[in-house]
Amino acid sequence: FIQNNNLTWVDNLLTGSGKDMSNPNHEFYKKNVYGVREYIAKYGVRKCEANAIVIVPELGRKMLQDAVDEWLGKDAYKSYLSALETGQSRAKELIEDKLNNEYEEVKATEDKKPDSEYDNSLVYYVKIGGDDYLCGYSFFTR
Repeated sequence: FIQNNNLTWVDNLLTGSGKDMSNPNHEFYKKNVYGVREYIAKYGVRKCEANAIVIVPELGRKMLQDAVDEWLGKDAYKSYLSALETGQSRAKELIEDKLNNEYEEVKATEDKKPDSEYDNSLVYYVKIGGDDYLCGYSFFTR
């Protein structure tokens, strides 16, 4: 990718803190974190800084899209949006069912007198998606 797109190589593997990851005593080299040893075997002691693709943003976008397609599939974003829409629809259904059930419970007890001086019902409307839903909650007061 770097060679095919004529990006600049930097002839070292220094970290941001100035440590050399190609040094066999470096913790990443010893534990082979990020596959450092394989990387060195394949490319040598050199790297391409991330800001190299800032010069050509389309290149960075393509590299990212290719990686997403490789790991998640070509239709990953469409699948994500579909799953998101399905989940949102289901959540809306559940909320509507809950609110409608509470409305029916309030409606059924609407004409009943309170069982005692401690039972007062508070009824209010909830606005969701342009529809009004009646909900009831009981509060006990003296």
